[in-house]
Amino acid sequence: KLILLDSLLQEKSLEFKTIGTRGMTMSDLPDLVLLKVLCYCSHDIGDIHRLRETNKHLCTFIDQNWSFLFNIKLVLSNVMKSTRVAISKPVLNLKLNVLQENFDGKEYDVIQVDSIAACDNDDYYIYEDDLGKRLPLIIKPRELANISKFGKLLSDLNLNNLQSLDISFQGVNCFRYPYHVVLLNNQLKSINLKEMKLDVNFLCGYCTEFVANIQVTFPNIQLLEITNIVQRDPNSIDVMICLSLSIFEKFHTDSFLRKTLVKNIPLQCLADLEDYKDQCQFTFKILPYKINF
Repeated sequence: KLILLDSLLQEKSLEFKTIGTRGMTMSDLPDLVLLKVLCYCSHDIGDIHRLRETNKHLCTFIDQNWSFLFNIKLVLSNVMKSTRVAISKPVLNLKLNVLQENFDGKEYDVIQVDSIAACDNDDYYIYEDDLGKRLPLIIKPRELANISKFGKLLSDLNLNNLQSLDISFQGVNCFRYPYHVVLLNNQLKSINLKEMKLDVNFLCGYCTEFVANIQVTFPNIQLLEITNIVQRDPNSIDVMICLSLSIFEKFHTDSFLRKTLVKNIPLQCLADLEDYKDQCQFTFKILPYKINF
């Protein structure tokens, strides 16, 4: 886009020189025209940053109109009333509040997958029902379901320039619908992402696989902030320590690429994390108390 724009300006500059007028630059454009040009270039935030470095006038103009060019901070939820969102403007910072939904209603078609079929079927997720039982299910929300509307909105948004993503789950645990559906949504996989915050259950294969491969999914990420979903069962904490150590080792391996912060680590895990306590790029925050049962 910048090459095309530069070519156009050079062409116009030659026309002005022919009639004895100095060459045209972007600073010579009327404000409304310049704003239209910048809106066109805003689909690649790198172009906008390069234009800011061109001259002081352009830098000031861009800074003054930053909110016109981008959705600077957008907060969305899968359970929310209709909200007006400027779809055409690229989103820079996105926060998703994921609320638990009841998939037993008429807005959802639910198929239970038996253990044999599950081996050959990748379309299912493990979900937990209201009784705490976990089952392999294929949940197909209909068009008017909240999660369908939410997914449609995410697909309509311009997330190519997404700089930060914050995913928070407000439910019993991550196996409740639809946290994993949102977490693993391909629409959120922006290669330009720099920072990510999310809730993680280290006893969950979906969550741990996601954070273990975070650098592959988001190659330019510089900060990963994880809030551990605290387990209250002592046996669960023992299992969590065993399962999470390999993930922490991966965080340590990736520490030259990004900073990783894990919060809400149970005090019982402290001894197993001694090897990482002096690693400035991989840090953790212990809960200020030992969990009592």
